[in-house]
Amino acid sequence: MDVIEITADKIRSYINYLRTERIPYSEDEHRKRSNKELSVHMINIGIRALSTFAFCSPRR
Repeated sequence: MDVIEITADKIRSYINYLRTERIPYSEDEHRKRSNKELSVHMINIGIRALSTFAFCSPRR
């Protein structure tokens, strides 16, 4: 996916996925799993990283 293809709707969908559907450590069979949702703080850190990447990437 190109940075230009990232839309507000895709970001909203991703945030919703992180808040409601994502299961922490689901890919690691040795980690203890819980039904805890990802904290808002961690979601915000991820969004900041995405926005920094989008801002610093070259535009076409």
